[in-house]
Amino acid sequence: MAKFGYPKLTIELDKTVGGALEDISNYVTSINGFKVNAILEDVTGAGLADDAWAYIGFKEKALVELTGPYDNTADKLVESTRDKEGEVRTLKLTFDTGVDADTREVESIIATTERNPKRGAFHEYKATLRLTGAVA
Repeated sequence: MAKFGYPKLTIELDKTVGGALEDISNYVTSINGFKVNAILEDVTGAGLADDAWAYIGFKEKALVELTGPYDNTADKLVESTRDKEGEVRTLKLTFDTGVDADTREVESIIATTERNPKRGAFHEYKATLRLTGAVA
């Protein structure tokens, strides 16, 4: 089984609703990951010794946080998300850029954007995306 590291990750986002996907990987220094949870319900009946669970047919996707240094000249992360809270964007993550590419593509809503100044460092910029709809 092949192992993949951060250099094999590609992050794409469109700048406008329905626009072409753009590679923003060079502007993202941190991503909190991609997580999908199957929502389960406890269906353990009275008098049973062991718990029982059932999938309710609903999946929830965790927030995706994209972080990088703030650059107002050529930063595609900033350009695609700043002052666009509430707008829809397509997010595509490719975890391996090789032959067996493992990709996830999903619509997302720009939930929050942050600019965090730090002493002795570049300002940090973070865009938080709420994933919505089916994952392709």
